[in-house]
Amino acid sequence: RIPSHQLASLHSTIKEDINVEKTARNFSKLTLYFASLLRSEYALICELVPEYHRKAVFAEVVGTAMERYEHDGRMLVTAALEQIARNNWAAVFPLIQLYQTMTRIASDLESGEGGMELNMDEPPLQPISVIRSSVSRFIRETLENFKCFVEDDVVKHSNVACDGTVHQLTSNVMSICETLLIYEDTVGNLIQNIEHKGTRQLIPNLRRVMANYINSIVKALERNLESKSKVYDNRCLSALFLINNYNYMRNNLRNSKILTLLNDSFTSDTDLESKYIDWIDKQMSVYRSWYKPLLDSMSDQVHAAVYRDSEKLKDSQKDAIKNKFKMFNNTLEEQLNIQKKWSIPDSKFREWVRNDNVDAIVDKYAERMFRKYEKVNFSSNNKKYILHTPEDVKNILNMFFDQKS
Repeated sequence: RIPSHQLASLHSTIKEDINVEKTARNFSKLTLYFASLLRSEYALICELVPEYHRKAVFAEVVGTAMERYEHDGRMLVTAALEQIARNNWAAVFPLIQLYQTMTRIASDLESGEGGMELNMDEPPLQPISVIRSSVSRFIRETLENFKCFVEDDVVKHSNVACDGTVHQLTSNVMSICETLLIYEDTVGNLIQNIEHKGTRQLIPNLRRVMANYINSIVKALERNLESKSKVYDNRCLSALFLINNYNYMRNNLRNSKILTLLNDSFTSDTDLESKYIDWIDKQMSVYRSWYKPLLDSMSDQVHAAVYRDSEKLKDSQKDAIKNKFKMFNNTLEEQLNIQKKWSIPDSKFREWVRNDNVDAIVDKYAERMFRKYEKVNFSSNNKKYILHTPEDVKNILNMFFDQKS
């Protein structure tokens, strides 16, 4: 018999380890070790036992070990299911790795390598096939449930950050999809419910199968984000939320193999990266509406006031100029207090948005407000109204998206 102290040691390692990744790694090692022991035991039996008794003796020798192996495998799958129930979707990856190991070993044992020529679907090796099937079923169901989760993730106030940053769902989904591509052949086969026999050669159209799955996840995420954006009362923040998430998705797609996979698998006039650039541009148009009151305050059409330096102003004209600066100053201060609490985690994109704000406002302020009225006597104390130089305005706009400001 296989020594009981070896089995007990391996069994206790699995039993006491509740971390799915470590447990799967241990179980994978156990499987490799176990396969080696099975080959050794069977080779020894072949030397000592007549052929017609070999299978019965082999079953008697390894029976207890196989029972323990099956028990440990079921414990692992149960632990992984518990992780998935808590939306720890990364728990699927250690089991994908385990499935690859078990598939390779099953193929070796059935092919007669090392002198083994036994049926994996019959005793005493049936538990290996049972656990492998259980792991395979777990992976397929997890992949399907993950797609449903991305589609149906509940939209609620507690589900989005108040600063409009990249949603955790977005980062999680992109990470999961990118990691899935590492196991493209295995996952593609499992999605099609095809038993993978250890070869790394993809069957025809299997890459398209993988692309279809990833594409369905990405589209589900896009719909989810669109729904989540409606949680925000401020339409500019809603737009910024989508901008952040689209930009994150674009960058991750560009820096991974996902973009190549999807662009190669689907015929479209516009590739994915261009699509996200277009979506970002459209949401930027919405975001830019925040400074319309600033531009309105600088417009002479609002107050119908165009004055020369030497002109003697009526009180109503002085009041019009004062109101222009009040509107501008109040709006700028209000937006600073609001937008410094907002977030753009991508530093390069944050700088681009700040520069976009500066380009839209500072030169107009300098021309239509500051230089135009700095020498006009519209008040006994012009500095009370002209609070900011153009450089000051630029500095204030650069304080947006900085909670430390």
